[in-house]
Amino acid sequence: MKSMVQHIEYLLTRHDCVVVPGWGAWIVQSVSAVVAGNAAPLPPRRWLSFNASLSHNDGMLAHSLMRAEGCGYDEAMAQIAAEVSSWRVALQDGRCVELGNIGSFSTEEGLLLFKESPRSVVNASLAMLPPVALTPLAEMPQEEADDVPSGWQPVQEPSLARRVFAAVASVAAIVVLLLFISTPIDNYPTQNDYASIVAAELFAASSQTQAVTAEAAPVPESGVETPAVAVAVADELPAKREPAPEVAMDVVPRYILVVGSLPSYALAEKQIGQFRASGVTDPLYIYDNGGKSRLYIAGYATLAEAQQHLEAVQRDAASPYEGVWICRTR
Repeated sequence: MKSMVQHIEYLLTRHDCVVVPGWGAWIVQSVSAVVAGNAAPLPPRRWLSFNASLSHNDGMLAHSLMRAEGCGYDEAMAQIAAEVSSWRVALQDGRCVELGNIGSFSTEEGLLLFKESPRSVVNASLAMLPPVALTPLAEMPQEEADDVPSGWQPVQEPSLARRVFAAVASVAAIVVLLLFISTPIDNYPTQNDYASIVAAELFAASSQTQAVTAEAAPVPESGVETPAVAVAVADELPAKREPAPEVAMDVVPRYILVVGSLPSYALAEKQIGQFRASGVTDPLYIYDNGGKSRLYIAGYATLAEAQQHLEAVQRDAASPYEGVWICRTR
């Protein structure tokens, strides 16, 4: 069974914000590569910050426990509350709370302090990008140019034999190319030949069949049963089903239930395709704020309505969504 810290580490590698109800929230911040003046370029990196005021329950951690241990929502919330209680007892005793590759907590003058681990899990994907040391061009050693003698230099012309050989080779290459162009490579019978042979054979077979049929039984009247059969076959053909278009929302609500956070709009559309392939038929929307593309299933005008729907989704064990959380759009 995974510990609570392992669940938090896993969620931090997939989301920008992970909330522990009753304790606080970790927020992942990213910085792009920096190239400033003559200083060495710095690689991109990510780091963690902690906000104790964000302690509302978004259900992400509880849903992770439910999925890993097969327990119910109430049991998962009880496990989280017990773990948070043990952390508070350790801080009251003056001890430091170590949370694996996330960091540690301590208290100083009644304030809760968080120190990120040097082996932070959020920076694992960028750990192989060290700072690059570049030498300015002005400090690089200059190579001396080769001395070029001045004056005219005699140019040796090719011999007569070489020129004749080159001309003969060029003519031979042109002749071979013309032969390839003028001579057809594929000399197979055309479709017309096949059609004439098949038509002749069918005509002969049809004549023999009609003769035998005339001797065996009278020919029924033509044009009576054919239309009925044609209509019956046409009725049995399945109608082509048109794919249902994606539902678009013109105005983004104030609070939305997010089921996925993607770095681009194209990846959000691809995630919708994966949901559709897995059998999800609920309407899905995309909220793009310029930095992230949020994939959400519903929107509400008030936070209370959003929390009520969030709890209903979290209690649904058959829900196809993982880590549903509330996002404020404005």
